[in-house]
Amino acid sequence: MNHEEILEAVEKRVGPLDERDQAVAQAMLDILAQKEPPLSPNAAETRFEGENVPMEQWATLTPEERGQFLQALEERNKEWLARKFQQLRAGWLVILDGDVSSFGVDLSDSPTDQELYAQGEQLGRCPLLFINDILLAIEEPAAAWQATTLVQDFYPGLPITLADGGALVNVEADFDTGSFDVFADWDVLESQGLVQPQPGDTARSSFHLSQPYVYLRRKLRVGLTAEDGSHRETTQLIICVRHWTFSPFVRINPTRTALVGRGLCLSLAPEIKLDFAQHLTTLSW
Repeated sequence: MNHEEILEAVEKRVGPLDERDQAVAQAMLDILAQKEPPLSPNAAETRFEGENVPMEQWATLTPEERGQFLQALEERNKEWLARKFQQLRAGWLVILDGDVSSFGVDLSDSPTDQELYAQGEQLGRCPLLFINDILLAIEEPAAAWQATTLVQDFYPGLPITLADGGALVNVEADFDTGSFDVFADWDVLESQGLVQPQPGDTARSSFHLSQPYVYLRRKLRVGLTAEDGSHRETTQLIICVRHWTFSPFVRINPTRTALVGRGLCLSLAPEIKLDFAQHLTTLSW
């Protein structure tokens, strides 16, 4: 149907249109008939800009240099990565030869740096892992258990165990449901023999309280122990923060050595009671 036929059909249904009604209807028809303007070059689908570094070159870089390289690529491909994260509803992406080779929802199923390094040795070039900053976002609660830098403020505590092989560390962590992951002090874990530098390490950076920090990822066994002594644990990728004592994680609580988010509790499903009068946390299954 052309415009005149459409207007005649409308008048048959609603009655005669006056001059203004006809002008409005005609304008609407003209708008509907317009073609969508072409996408601007910035909006059009583009390819990832950057190449996978040959392994002989990647192997010579320090963890910090690898992190700086990834950060530069992330900045150059910010819109492309944001679009891919949204389209795939992904928390992480691995880029190989300019395209997404694998992706996942959260860090629990993301490849470790050592796994990426081993894959790179087979391929001859290193796969590039990018992590959605939303995964590392932390929403600080207003009141808590451990005394903080704020007057009459406390942070809820939650004791955890971190283990790998025969090494085990007991940590009095702060409990924060505004975070998903477990953040821990790299230096403390290293001094206890739980973590150590590895050839595939990449030192990545992120922000907390508008302040940058650098971290390495380690897959460790994380456990919770109930009041009756029963224990449950799971394997999780831990965000091990370098130079913890100078990081934003101690701005609120200077004595903090770890921060436990809701992801561990969703996995192990404990029942946690927070006693605000006595500043105590009790845990049961």
